[in-house]
Amino acid sequence: MGCILFYFSCRFVTGDANSHPDNKESLDSSSVELSNYFSMANSYFDSKQYDSAIKYLNYSIKIDSLDGKFFFMRGKSYSYLFDNKSAISDYLQSAKLNYRTSDAYFNVAVNSMFDNDSMALYYFKKSSDLNPNDPDAKFQIEECAKRLLAKKAPITPIKRK
Repeated sequence: MGCILFYFSCRFVTGDANSHPDNKESLDSSSVELSNYFSMANSYFDSKQYDSAIKYLNYSIKIDSLDGKFFFMRGKSYSYLFDNKSAISDYLQSAKLNYRTSDAYFNVAVNSMFDNDSMALYYFKKSSDLNPNDPDAKFQIEECAKRLLAKKAPITPIKRK
């Protein structure tokens, strides 16, 4: 009984021989599988089936969680579904992985505008710092700053006649 338990725990920890990283066949099949998943995600995204695109991007991320393009595209998909919190999380992960960092920060800002102009302003500035020639980031910085100033302005009561 002790030997059987040891075998199963080792098998659980090490996986089976075919999934070992030194096994070239396993690596080849993983890269083909990853390519297929990402291709499916692109197809679904292009046809505006964002839930399905997210499903295949999740598969891609399970295989390779260090590729920022999967997080960036999943963030775009979440944005189109108005799931701003999930989109922000994925864009931040994309930036952390150094994938389209300026664009990722810009998209974090856009998704933040719905709830938090201060956060939006912060990320528009980060985007602009990385890409100082981006006119959209500069424009959005000005707009966020205006909205924040307007919120801080004293409210003057309306006089009735």
